[in-house]
Parts: sequence; structure tokens; C-alpha cells
Amino acid sequence: MARVDRHYLFSIGRVRELEKSLLNSTHFDRVLEASDPLAVLRSVGFFETAEDHEHLESVQLIFRREREFNRRLLHELISDSPVEDIFLLPCDVEILKRLLKGKLTGAMSAAQAKEITVEEGKFRLADLIAAVYEGAQIGLPARIASAATWTNELFQERPEHALIDSRLDRALRAEQIEIAQKAGSRFLANYFQRLSDVQNLAVIMRRKWHRFGHIALKDALFDAGTLTVSWFEGVYDSGWESLATAFKPTDYGKIVADAVADVEHDAFLPLFDVACSNYLMEILRSAKYLSSGLEPIVAYYLARDHELKLVRMILAGKVFGFQHDALRQRVKRLYID
Repeated sequence: MARVDRHYLFSIGRVRELEKSLLNSTHFDRVLEASDPLAVLRSVGFFETAEDHEHLESVQLIFRREREFNRRLLHELISDSPVEDIFLLPCDVEILKRLLKGKLTGAMSAAQAKEITVEEGKFRLADLIAAVYEGAQIGLPARIASAATWTNELFQERPEHALIDSRLDRALRAEQIEIAQKAGSRFLANYFQRLSDVQNLAVIMRRKWHRFGHIALKDALFDAGTLTVSWFEGVYDSGWESLATAFKPTDYGKIVADAVADVEHDAFLPLFDVACSNYLMEILRSAKYLSSGLEPIVAYYLARDHELKLVRMILAGKVFGFQHDALRQRVKRLYID
């Protein structure tokens, strides 16, 4: 145990240095205002990989490499912990979704699947192809393998891509929380439970905004949060004010109240997304000042992942001609600020 503790203390020290290169609000202001945002990002040392960053057309490739670098770094910092699987399995699940949809619709053969470009996680692409197309047993977590089998069977009756996504996403989230609990990380277990709540909240807010009914509502909700699926279903039909009242005793009362106050605003959904992201960032920031354990390391990993997604969104918005103010509304709270 002493060896592991020393390893994490060294890793935390390294993370403290890495945190200095995370972007702050001043950096984001410069990126938003720049005619050449990639030049600004290079000037502040944003990129960890050495590939060319000159052209916005290569944004997808740039950020795939940056995410891969982030995962390799995490492996170096916590390689002796099963917690690493929490951050590798999402890549595997995304590949499984793509393979299952290709197989079930007949749009992609096993041979064609070998040619796709993906970000690999815990399992190699070749192994995942064998699991989907040949039924090979490759050691997938039982609930994820079961979800894949279930969608394979149900798709014959209900050929809906959303079912594949929701079933595998729910299996993944349950697996992530169980891994965190077994590893004794209350922080990570709590984070993913809160993430489930926030995602469920986003589902019902979006559906209410677009005036969707109850059809397939349950399929879209995570059952791994602190609030039950039946609770979300129960409040779904409430009016906006009643919805705010229902959430008031929960930890999400302020998010919902503020959202309801802005419900007539044209940017209602983007503003709500920012509020949800800010809530989750505060959870990550709570680990920033810990001096031992895995928490500061995985919090940095998640913060860097958040930063990559946010910068990519801004760059994409600039490419598609979004107005400066519209992009600024979508800038979320940062780990450093």
C-alpha cells in the first residue's frame, strides 16, 4: 500500500504542474475574439501533441489525438488502478454502437468495419468486431455484453438506433459506478451518479421544450442517479413552475429554477446546458485541493476532457459562422477559474 501511495503522490505532483497549462477565462476570451484561434491556442501551449495545427479543416483529427494523449497520460498516472477502465470503456461502447448499427442495418460488413477509424479503449477494434459479428467472448463486462445482446434481439422488433444508444449507455454508466464503488472512490461514484441525474434532467427539459410526450421517455433515462427514473417520469407532465417546485428540495433546485426563469429566452437550451456543465465542474473542482488519492488525478483528466470538448465546440462554431455572443453564451465554467 505504501508503494501505491507514493506513486499517487508523485502523480498528484505531476498533475499540479499539468493544471498550470489548462485554459482560463482570459484564454477563452482570446480564442473567441481571434481571427486565427488555432494560433492563440498554440501560443498558450494548449496542444500536447506535436502534429500540425495550422488548419481548421483538421480539427477532428487534432482533437482525437489530444483525447488519446489524455488517456495515455491517465494510464501513466494511475496504471495500477481498475479505475482506469471507467475512462476506457466509453470508447469501447461507442465502437460497439457503431458496429451494432452497421451489422443490424446491413450497412457495414465485418470486413468494412476493419477499415473504420476509431479511438480504441480497453479493447482492440478487431476484438470488438469479433464480438459483434462472430459472437466471440472477449471479456466485455457482463452488463455491457448483455446490453449488446439485448439490442441485437430487440432491433428485429423495434429497428430504432436510439434503443442501441440508450441501452448501452445505461449499461456503461452502471459499470462505471460499480467500478468506482469497488475501488472505494466515493468521489467518482458520486460524480457519475450526479452526471446521470443531470443528463436525465436535460432529457426532460428538452422534451418539454419541444413538447414531446411520454413515448420512449423511460428508454432515454439513466437509472443510476440519485433520483429514480420513476421520479423523473412523475414530474415530466408538470408545468414549468410546478417543475421548479418539484426540484426545489433536490440538489438541482437552482438549476431548474434559473432555467424556468429563462424559459422564454431564445437561448434557453444552450443556457441550460451551460448551467448543468457548471454544476458538474464544481464537483470536479472539489477534488482539486486534495493532496492524496486518485481524486485529483481523475478530476484533472475529466477537466482536460471538458476543455477539449469546449474548445472544439468554439472552433466548430467559428467555422460555421456562429456570432461571437452566441459562442460566448456557450462557454462553461472552467477547472482553473
